[in-house]
Amino acid sequence: MNRKKRILIADDDEVGREILKEALLKENFEVVDVSSGEEALERCKSEKFHLIITDVKMGGMSGIELIKKCREYKPTQLFLVITAFGESHVTIEAIKEGAFDILIKPFSMEKIRQKVRNALEKKEIIDHSQNVSVPDMAMGYTRRLIGKSEAMHEVFKLIGRVANSNTPVLIQGESGTGKELVARSIHENSYRRNWPFLAINCGAIPENLLESELFGYEKGAFTGAEKPKMGILEAANGGTCFLDEIGEMPLNMQTKLLRFLQEGEIMRLGATKSFKVDVRIISATNKDLEKMVKENKFREDLYYRLNVVQINLPPLRERREDIPLLVDFFLKNYSLKNKIPPKKITKEVLNIFMNYDWPGNVRELENVVESAATLSPTNIIDVEHIPEKIRKNGEIIKRDNTKEIILAIPEENFPPLYEVEKMYILKVLKAVKNNKSKAARILGIDRKTLRLKLKQYGIEDKEE
Repeated sequence: MNRKKRILIADDDEVGREILKEALLKENFEVVDVSSGEEALERCKSEKFHLIITDVKMGGMSGIELIKKCREYKPTQLFLVITAFGESHVTIEAIKEGAFDILIKPFSMEKIRQKVRNALEKKEIIDHSQNVSVPDMAMGYTRRLIGKSEAMHEVFKLIGRVANSNTPVLIQGESGTGKELVARSIHENSYRRNWPFLAINCGAIPENLLESELFGYEKGAFTGAEKPKMGILEAANGGTCFLDEIGEMPLNMQTKLLRFLQEGEIMRLGATKSFKVDVRIISATNKDLEKMVKENKFREDLYYRLNVVQINLPPLRERREDIPLLVDFFLKNYSLKNKIPPKKITKEVLNIFMNYDWPGNVRELENVVESAATLSPTNIIDVEHIPEKIRKNGEIIKRDNTKEIILAIPEENFPPLYEVEKMYILKVLKAVKNNKSKAARILGIDRKTLRLKLKQYGIEDKEE
């Protein structure tokens, strides 16, 4: 990589901006920093930058607005977005607008350096490309997908990248992981969002009825067909059709679905003419379709037609850090539906939840939370309000002080990560009797960065 690549940092947090700038200067980048989106936009118009790093929330113009406006002048400008919030709609919208990647605060300096290196490598490819595609600027997002884990952010990024294409998407994941939510999110973030989103469960409809449900039928097509009926694919014209449990589709129906995907035409049962429809197909399964292809249980050509882009949803046991967020969301949702004050769970209940494997995934967690909220006569949900099998399998672990900080539920919400970092820094400083050099070594940062963090967190910087 060439030296002196130019990077622009836009952040109204002076301390955070200075820390980031120092980290990048050590990599021999030329760094320019500004304190507002407006100033960044003016610099973007008049100067060349290989990469712009922007915070999402700034006084005045937001980071998302900055991306949109900069891309009006420089469609291939590369962006790296920093946010302290990590909500799914922020990630999806930023990726849709063309951000290379998202970083959630707080992050290590090595992580930001790696992200920057990756972004600049992509920039070199873009600069040598003759056909650069620019993301569509359509707006819209959903807040129903919950998660701050790395695995879920990968899912959010994929949603942002595929939303405005017509490419078929195959969503794979265990039952209860939220495959339909992902499909709906893709639809709601696409230019098709004002047209229908229709779902059909291929495993829940008898084989002899599935064809008529998908393609519709004419009057007299079979006994009982007293009037014509529009099928799901025709009704979804202009929008999206979600084929859930596609692995359960019978082989003869797979052939007919493949023909539709190839020709874009459907023919109602009993009809003599076919007609075009414009429908995006998103499918989902909890089965191993590749294995089914080898066993001749699923058509290979259909598999490749459906699996142009694959999104893998992680089971809840592989993203346990999202459990507190999900619980909080489900409790708030329960209180709104039932018009009652919000309920809270004890630390013991949260510990059980964090250590249970959740074979039914997010759906099971939602059911358990709703059941416990119903059974609790007060606004506190305790151990006796959750099912016995959850209590037995969710082993309660002994917690050290750090785990207490992470797992305890404050009066209003969970503690932000910066509070955890602040408490850890204070603990280290106390242990080394305020020796900044020793504390910096233990924390894995240099002395200047430590002093900047002390200033950022409002900790009195006493001299040794």
